[in-house]
Amino acid sequence: MKKGLLFIFSLFLITLVSAQSRCTYMGEEISCSVLYDKPLFWILIIGVPLLLFGLIGFWIWMLIDAIKRKFKEDNEKLIWILVLLFANWLGAIIYYFAVKRKG
Repeated sequence: MKKGLLFIFSLFLITLVSAQSRCTYMGEEISCSVLYDKPLFWILIIGVPLLLFGLIGFWIWMLIDAIKRKFKEDNEKLIWILVLLFANWLGAIIYYFAVKRKG
């Protein structure tokens, strides 16, 4: 509960400070609070973190599947786990189409 309140308070402070500061947008100096009206601002603030959390969740889901799945050979299991660990979300997408969808 305290962490949530601290997070909300920090967002409030960031908003307060940025409302009083000046930003450059397309070569023109404007108040930073005007940026809150721009769709790109909200895509960056909300959309990018949601995409990242989704990719991390998908990666963890594929990693758990690879650990629990019974492969024909033990080496295949080890190879897929290493691919998932080193290629992260890209490896998870490859694993999904190569193994999960077929199984």
